[in-house]
Amino acid sequence: LKTIIVEIPINSPIGGNVCKRVTPRLVAQISNSKAALDTLDILAEISVRFGSLLTQDMNKQTQNALLPLLGHPRPAVRKRTTVAIGNLVMHTNDELFDELVKRLLVELNKSADSKEKLRTLIQCVGALSRFSAPRLGAYLGQILPLVIKYTQTDNDDELRENCLQALESFVLRCPTEITPYITQIVQLCLEYLKYDPNYADDNNYDEEKEVEDNVEDEIMEEDEEDEGEEGEVEDYSDDDDISWKVRRSASKVLSAIIGTRGELLAQLYQQVAPALIGRFKEREESVRVDVLQTFIVLLRQTLVTAGDFAHDSADIDLTGEETTKRRRGAGGPSVIPMDTEERLVTKINQLANFEAAMCLSVHHLAFKYPPPHSPKQLLRNQVSRLSRALSKQLVSKSTQTRQTGFTLLRELVTVLHGGLENHIGLFIPAIESSLSTATAEQHHIGTNSNLKIETLTFLRQLFKTHPAVVFHKHLRRLCTPVITSVQDKFYKITAEAFLVCIELIKVIRPIEYDRTSQSYNVQLLNPEFKPYITQIYTVTMQRLSTPDADQEVKERSIMCLGALLSQAGDELAAKQHTAFNVLLERLRNEITRLTTVKTLTLVANSPVCTGDEIKRTVLEAVDDVAVLLRKSNRQLKVASLSCLEVLVKRYGKFLDPQSFTNLLTELRPLISDADLHLLPLSLTTVVSILHANPGSSLIIKNDILPSVFRLVQSPLIQGAALDSLLTLFAALVRTNAQDYSLLVGGLVEPVANDKQVQLAVSKQS
Repeated sequence: LKTIIVEIPINSPIGGNVCKRVTPRLVAQISNSKAALDTLDILAEISVRFGSLLTQDMNKQTQNALLPLLGHPRPAVRKRTTVAIGNLVMHTNDELFDELVKRLLVELNKSADSKEKLRTLIQCVGALSRFSAPRLGAYLGQILPLVIKYTQTDNDDELRENCLQALESFVLRCPTEITPYITQIVQLCLEYLKYDPNYADDNNYDEEKEVEDNVEDEIMEEDEEDEGEEGEVEDYSDDDDISWKVRRSASKVLSAIIGTRGELLAQLYQQVAPALIGRFKEREESVRVDVLQTFIVLLRQTLVTAGDFAHDSADIDLTGEETTKRRRGAGGPSVIPMDTEERLVTKINQLANFEAAMCLSVHHLAFKYPPPHSPKQLLRNQVSRLSRALSKQLVSKSTQTRQTGFTLLRELVTVLHGGLENHIGLFIPAIESSLSTATAEQHHIGTNSNLKIETLTFLRQLFKTHPAVVFHKHLRRLCTPVITSVQDKFYKITAEAFLVCIELIKVIRPIEYDRTSQSYNVQLLNPEFKPYITQIYTVTMQRLSTPDADQEVKERSIMCLGALLSQAGDELAAKQHTAFNVLLERLRNEITRLTTVKTLTLVANSPVCTGDEIKRTVLEAVDDVAVLLRKSNRQLKVASLSCLEVLVKRYGKFLDPQSFTNLLTELRPLISDADLHLLPLSLTTVVSILHANPGSSLIIKNDILPSVFRLVQSPLIQGAALDSLLTLFAALVRTNAQDYSLLVGGLVEPVANDKQVQLAVSKQS
C-alpha cells in the first residue's frame, strides 16, 4: 500500500480517493501493535503527499489517534508517531494545533519521572518547530523553560541531547520569540560544550604556561591513540559513553545562534570564541569537527557582518589595476586596497570634495585602527591562542580534523586579510605532512586527496593575504611540497597546486605597483630563491607537454607559465624562446586560446619580461588575437580586446601598418550599441592604435567614424561607453587638428537635419 501511494502523482485526482477511503481505515487500525509501524509510515506519507485534501474532521481523528502513541513502550513506534504528527500539523487548522500544543504541555509537566516519554515529547515539540514554527512561536514562552529545565536533568544524556536539538530548532525557526532566552541558552550550551563526566581534564586553558601546554599535548595524543578502544582513564568504556552527543548538540546550538545573531557578534567573541578554542582538543573526532565547524560559522558571520570594514587588500596585477575578489561560498563584499598612512594623506589632499575625503579617511583609518570591541578586533586578539590550539590538531591522525582545521584557517585569513604573520611557523609541519604522499596508514586515498586540496586552497589564500617577506624564511619547506603536488596523479590536486604556484611566484619575486608615481617597484630576485623558479618552470613545461592532460590542468599550467614570465621573465631569459613558442601554440588551439589570451595580456604588461623574444611573440600574436574578435564567444571577445589594447600600447611602435589595418577591420563591427560592454573596450583599442600609429587616422576616419557618428545619436550611450567616445574624439583632434571641422560637422549634422525635419512638419501642419 505504501508503494502504491508513493507512486501516485501528487496532483492526481486519485489522491482524493486515497484520503477518503484509506485514511479512515488506517486511523482505525493504528492501535494494532503488529501493524503500527507500517500504518504510521503510510499515514505520514499521505500527509506529505495529499495532506491538503484531508478534511479537518479527518485531521482531528488522526491527531487524536496519534497522541496516545507518544507513550507507546516501543521506541520505534514513538519515533514514527512524532514524524507523523509533524507532517500532519502542516495541514491542521489553528484550533487543532492549539489543542495539540496544550496537550503536549500538560504531558511535559506531568511526565518528569518518565525519561523515555519526556524524550519523545521533546522530540515532538522539536518536530512542531520544524513543520509549523510561526504557530509554535506563540507558545515558546511556556515550552522553553521546560526544555531548559529538562536539559539540566541529571543522569540522562539522551534526554539532554534531545533538549539541545529542540533548542537548536527553536533558534533557527523561531528567531523573534527566542530572543529573550538567547543569553540563557548560550550559557547552557557553554556548560555542556565541555560536559564530559567520564574524562578527567583541566578545562581551564592557560595559554601563558608552556608546561600545561605540554601536558595537554600528551593527554591529547593518548586520547587519539585510544579513541574507539577501551578507555584507560577512569576505567570506563567509550562504547557506553554517550556524553559526546551532548557536547556535539551544544556545539550545534551555538552554531545556530552564531549564524542567526549577527548583532551579538561582539558578545559571542567574548563568551563563545574562547570556549570553542578551548574545545579544539576534544577527544571525540565527530565533536571536534563540529566545534571547528562552529568556529568557521563564526568567522563567516564576521565577514558578512563586517560590511565595508572587510576591505583592506587587493591583488595588484601587472597592469597596475585593482583586481577585486569575491570570497567563495562566503558571500562577502569585494576587496579594495588598503593604503599606507602616507598615501592616504596624499589621496585626501588630492580630493577636491572635502566630504568625500572625510569618508575615505574614516573608512581606511577605521579598518587600520578598529574599535577595541569590534568583532574583528576581538578576533585578532584571539589569533595567538587559536593558532597554538589549532596547530596541535593539524598534526593529528584524524584526516577530517586536519581538513576542517585548514578550512578554518582559510576563513580566518580571509576575514582578517592576514593575521597569521607571527604564527605561520606553527603550521609549516602540518602543511608539509598534509601535502606529502599518502602513507600505508592513510589508506583512504579519496579522503587524503580532499585534505591535500584543502591545504593547497588555504596556502593560496595565505599567500594572497600576507606580505611576501613573512614567507621568505619558510620557502625552503613550503616550495618542495607545493611543487611536488603539481605532479600529483589526481588532476584536481594538480590544478589547485598550479594556482598555489602562481601565488608562490609572487612571494618569491614580488613586484609592487606604486600608484603615486605610476611605476613598478622591481626588486632583484634573491639568488637563494632562483632554484624554486626553475623548478616551477620545469614542472609547468612538463605538464604543458602532456597531450592527455585535463582541461583544467592545461589552463592552470598556462596561467602559471604566464606568472613565471611576468614575475621573473628576466631570470628566465634563456628559456623565453621555448616558453613563448608554447604560448603561441596554445593561442592557436581552440580549447586553450581564452586562457592564453589572458596570459599574454599579463606577460605583455610585465616590467621584467622584455627583449626580442616577447617582441617576436607580440608581432606574431597580434593578428591571431585580432581574428578572435570574429568569434561568437563574448568572453573571448572581451579578453581579446583587453589583450590588443595592451599589445598596441606596449609594442605598437614595432607593428607594421598592415597589422593596424587588420585590427581596425576587425574592430569596425564592434563599434555599435549592440553590446555596451564591448563598445568601451573597442573604442579604447582604437584610441591606442591612434596613439601608436597616427598614420592610421585616415583609415579610422573612413571606416570607424561613420559608426561613431551613429553612436552619438544612440540614447543608450552613457557611462563607460560615453567616456570612451569622448576620449576617441579628443585623440582624433590631438592627432590631426585639421580634422576639427570634420568632427564638429559630423556631430552637428544630425541635430541640424532633425531641426529641418521638425520645421517642415510644422509648416505642413
